[in-house]
Amino acid sequence: MKRYLLLFCMTMLFIPTFSQAEGIRGGTIFYEIDIARFRTAEDWTYLEIYFSIPRDGLSHDALSHQKADDGYKASFEMGISLFSGDSLISEKTVQNIDPVASLDEIKQGQRLFNAFSLYLKKGTYKLRTHVTDLLKMQGGWHEMDIEITPFSSTNLDMSDIELSTNISRDTTKTIFTKNGYRVIPNPGSLFGLEVPILFYYCEIYNLSQLETDKDSSYTVQSVIKDIDGNLVKELDQKIKMRMGTDVVEIGKTNVAGLTSGNYRLQITVTDGSTGKSISRDKDFVVYRHADFIQKGSAKTQESGEKMTDEFSGLTEGELDSTFELCRYIATGKERKQYKKLDLIGKRTFLKSFWRQRDKDPLTEFNEYKQEYYQRVNMANARFSSTFKKGWKTDRGMIYIKNGEPDEIERHPYQMSQKAYEIWFYYSIEGGVQYYFVDIRGMGEMQLVNSTARNEIHDDDWERWLE
Repeated sequence: MKRYLLLFCMTMLFIPTFSQAEGIRGGTIFYEIDIARFRTAEDWTYLEIYFSIPRDGLSHDALSHQKADDGYKASFEMGISLFSGDSLISEKTVQNIDPVASLDEIKQGQRLFNAFSLYLKKGTYKLRTHVTDLLKMQGGWHEMDIEITPFSSTNLDMSDIELSTNISRDTTKTIFTKNGYRVIPNPGSLFGLEVPILFYYCEIYNLSQLETDKDSSYTVQSVIKDIDGNLVKELDQKIKMRMGTDVVEIGKTNVAGLTSGNYRLQITVTDGSTGKSISRDKDFVVYRHADFIQKGSAKTQESGEKMTDEFSGLTEGELDSTFELCRYIATGKERKQYKKLDLIGKRTFLKSFWRQRDKDPLTEFNEYKQEYYQRVNMANARFSSTFKKGWKTDRGMIYIKNGEPDEIERHPYQMSQKAYEIWFYYSIEGGVQYYFVDIRGMGEMQLVNSTARNEIHDDDWERWLE
């Protein structure tokens, strides 16, 4: 199917791209994807699939090949394919245009949004999505497994939680409206100072029937927890009178005060008549510049004292942990030098370490450092396990050093061989590959071979698959 539409465009300046959706991805366009499941007719589930595409990741060509007086436009395709086993059961494709009068309108951080929907029965599916720039004929893809379990027709139940950048009343019929609300998705589940308000939408099913002699209220309690399950913020409890057995729950909270990291929103609904409760969780990420970039400089205040910088309040142990994060880019000489320094020396060293790597010292931000920490955060989000932080894993190391692979070839576990992945980077050293194998069968891929210079090389790497 082909149709042309202008997607909702929202500016989110200086925000890195994250994606909470699990799975594997590849290609040159890194877009964000998320899903939410809702109840529909008996034995059917309504699945929504949300896209968020970086506007500056698309190529905008002049409408006229001779002159650009008429402006520019990007032409791109988005699509989904759903598989049950090896069988393709649904496929949808749309072509989109993004017109601009001037290329100056395209700013870093702007996102283009779209959504697809499917009706599914119980089962395990594989969802493959893609975005293709039709001018450059380049794109990206994402693949993930989806479990569809029917909602209860009698017991208290809830939909998934959809995180949003904005929710407002809207009676028009668009891809972003449901139950009288316009819900703009946030597929990356990323919030912070630039997007401080976390909106959420969910649906509650099978509350008790209204009876005159029974409690007709229900309560909604929302909390935010950190990655270790510790309570970080408790939202005000809502006590509502139900007008029916199925209701919509929307809300919002300011998360700009949270430090950068991974969090979980938990919503618990309790039926006042029966006392029964049900909970749903949704992970999200907070990113704040202040947690990573230099807060001060060598400039002086009127008192003549130096302004505070990001390292001045850190203990020696915290400084050591900060430098440990830099181990993939620090030279052997720098590591030896750092070990010999005292507290003051280590603070001075770290300031100099990042200043030397600043690609453009005239700008307010150290873009190199910012990108490095973004990759550390992404590695933690994608490769962490119970036993190890993502940035310390082999895949995390390669991701931090090289960024997103152009392509990932994934081979799941089989009776005759262990699971493994091959990462391809086409623009590094004329093209390199990295081979990772789940040697211990515990989900952690270890680097066993690479064609890149100064990396492990093993022509007989396939022996690890046995």
